[in-house]
Amino acid sequence: MNIKKIFLVLFSIIFSLVLILSPEKANADFTPPEVENIIIQELSDSIKKGFTMQPTPKSIAYILNFIEKSNKRTPKELLKYVYPTYNDSQLNTVSANLEQSNNYLTSQKYQTKILKGYPDINLLKEELSNGRPVIAYLTANGNYWIEQETSIIIYGYQKITFPGRPPMILYMYQSVTHGKGAIYSGGESEIPLLLTESQTDPTANITFKWVSTLYGFNK
Repeated sequence: MNIKKIFLVLFSIIFSLVLILSPEKANADFTPPEVENIIIQELSDSIKKGFTMQPTPKSIAYILNFIEKSNKRTPKELLKYVYPTYNDSQLNTVSANLEQSNNYLTSQKYQTKILKGYPDINLLKEELSNGRPVIAYLTANGNYWIEQETSIIIYGYQKITFPGRPPMILYMYQSVTHGKGAIYSGGESEIPLLLTESQTDPTANITFKWVSTLYGFNK
């Protein structure tokens, strides 16, 4: 079952409980919520995942290849820009953060920008509606030396709004290391990115915080 369906199933369960507990009042007072979906369908299929010390450069290369409809972009190209004096062996031992990656993108004539925290839903809608995924930069809420910082690709969202209440948002992401997943509004500071890893590695029993966002993959 995909992420969008899971969110709708949860909503259906809640609505059903309301009807069971108070059918007459529910039928009289209930107003269906507004549901909005924005998804870049081409990125909704699971991507090939695997351990990497370079999640941000690899995510950047993945997005550039998607936008440019090619397979020429590589993490090493970005890293060579950041570390111009390093040889190939040395480049295999380093990574790049969001600011360094943005500098590289600027050198490639992209109009990317970085904002602190997660984006306003209107900004996210603008980017995704125009086929531009965004990068969410995460930091670990604890000591996890294997992946203290990482990046994920936000390729879609679902927003459900009940009258008179704040919207509930489901962010859909792809991780080059961990595969597909979702972040629920209110949980941006406690993202269970390592659900699979925590089953076998006690040190992976931590969450991540969405600290900044890279967006604007257009020229």
